[in-house]
Amino acid sequence: MGLRDDEDIVGASLSSQERFTRADQGRKEALKREVEARKGKQVQEKDMKKLKGLKTQVDLKKLESQVAGQQDDEAKRTAAEQEAKKHETFGTKTHKQEEEQQVQTAQKQENPEDMIRKEETKEAAQQQAQEEYQQQVG
Repeated sequence: MGLRDDEDIVGASLSSQERFTRADQGRKEALKREVEARKGKQVQEKDMKKLKGLKTQVDLKKLESQVAGQQDDEAKRTAAEQEAKKHETFGTKTHKQEEEQQVQTAQKQENPEDMIRKEETKEAAQQQAQEEYQQQVG
């Protein structure tokens, strides 16, 4: 009986080994599926991170364009306000009238050469008038 018991143990151990192998195969298959599912999730997570990054960039570009548009609007509004201020009255003159007067004054201002010529002509006219007067009196 001793031999049979040993044979039963060996036979049992082989059949148990086969059972374990078969059971492990099921576990291995389940683990493989789980690992593949995790890989898929990891890939999906990477894709999601990329999508979030792209969405952030798109949102950032939209925000930048909105800010640029607001700055343009602000500049236009400021220019319009300044133009409107030119038409406001200040005392008896508007700002625009004062500005125009300053431009005209700047254009009318004589340079030193013109002033010298004008003075010389004036002196010459006085000299001629004096000579004519002396001739008439004298």
